[in-house]
Amino acid sequence: ECSATGACLNAKIYGPNNDEFIITCTNNNACGNSMIDGRYSSELQLLDCATGTGVCGGITIWCPPNNNGVKICTINGDPSFYGNTQQPLEFYGINGFADFDIITTGKTEDYYGTMHCQSDYAATCDISSSGWYCDTNGDLTCDNPNTSSSSSPSTTSQPSTQEPSISPSTSPSTQEPSISPSGSPSTSQTSTQEPSISPSISPSISPSTQEP
Repeated sequence: ECSATGACLNAKIYGPNNDEFIITCTNNNACGNSMIDGRYSSELQLLDCATGTGVCGGITIWCPPNNNGVKICTINGDPSFYGNTQQPLEFYGINGFADFDIITTGKTEDYYGTMHCQSDYAATCDISSSGWYCDTNGDLTCDNPNTSSSSSPSTTSQPSTQEPSISPSTSPSTQEPSISPSGSPSTSQTSTQEPSISPSISPSISPSTQEP
């Protein structure tokens, strides 16, 4: 409970792991400029932020991710939950605004701040000046990062497939191709002579290809 004037002003408040985290901010400046970290909690509820002035101005909030689309981070307040250039709001949610259920009755201004999203909180957007969503003049990733940042699996290119020969050879050659093939190759096979039993010890530089 932060129920006295300035009770949790500038405080750093950490929620439990895997358990609900409920904090009530009531009275002047009760939670002003505080940091509330419930990212590892099973549920976060920030209540009141209405009774008094400056109750929840310029706070930083880390929300747990939604549970299959159901938001488990609820913030209740009125104009006393605010952000401006002197006291900007800082929101952290893996799924951006899809993790935040913010109910601020009668609020019409002072939404100034930044939303941080994605698994490493590296993506950001400026909060709109008229509501709890990304400024439409900037990056909208944090409005719904699971959709906008998703990508299709990479595909590998398939090897090209040539048309098969109409009359394929029944005895394909396995020899290496010639570096300088003939432009008009012979269609007849070349006979291979048997080697001489008693070859010359001084062979001709330009041997004959005729039959002996």
